[in-house]
Amino acid sequence: MRRLDDRVKDFLAFARVKPLNLEKVNLNALVTDIAKNFSSRTNPRFRIELHLAEQKPWLLGDADQLHQAVVNLVINADQAMPNGGTLSMETETIEDSVVLRLTDEGSGISAVHRDRIFEPFFTTKKEGTGLGLAIVHQIATAHRGKITIRNREEGESGVMIELRLPAACILR
Repeated sequence: MRRLDDRVKDFLAFARVKPLNLEKVNLNALVTDIAKNFSSRTNPRFRIELHLAEQKPWLLGDADQLHQAVVNLVINADQAMPNGGTLSMETETIEDSVVLRLTDEGSGISAVHRDRIFEPFFTTKKEGTGLGLAIVHQIATAHRGKITIRNREEGESGVMIELRLPAACILR
């Protein structure tokens, strides 16, 4: 029953495009909150390591939608490392962008699947809905941002995800 409920929630989140409720969002605070409160349902050896920008990375965005996008990325990383591992989450401000980089130690993405990972209902998981990354892409696009995913460098297992969003003016 829980799986069905999760699938219905994913479908509704994707199908129902909500208008953005814009507010000032501190990406460091959002990422810290998620890292502190996330607990893997199946993987006690899953760890999150934070590398936060010294200067707070502010953006103008919908905090709830951004929270959902980052949680979806963390869930994907957790599922990509069934035997445990570390997810590194790094924030920084680069010129006029706020960047969140997530790096996991999973098996990576095959070249065959790389072009389809943001398609709705595409999944390689037995239990997946194929909506998690589609929702993340939809949220990034709604915020005039961009998400990229690539395998880590040769010899390193895992994936690096970069979510780049427009920065707000520097707020203090």
